[in-house]
Amino acid sequence: MKARDYYDKYSSDLLYDSKINSHVAIFDLFMEISDEVVDICKQRNVSSNDAVASVIKEINDKWNAICRLFVKFHGFSPLKEDGFINYYLDQIPELKDFLK
Repeated sequence: MKARDYYDKYSSDLLYDSKINSHVAIFDLFMEISDEVVDICKQRNVSSNDAVASVIKEINDKWNAICRLFVKFHGFSPLKEDGFINYYLDQIPELKDFLK
């Protein structure tokens, strides 16, 4: 899915719903976009840390594009720029040398 598709799917929940539902929407967005990492890794037969890091960077670019769409249309983003890659840096420290 493209960044615009994710924006269209989640923008109303992230901006206009209750705080609890907004947190759920952020989690759902994160999980759905994380599934892309898994799918791309399977499609490309990824087997090295360098290749996994490359896919994470690619999806992080999409995450940042979603952030920019929020800024463009609303003046702010409920998502943190580079939040996707920062999560993986925190959860998988072994990728740190590959992700920076």
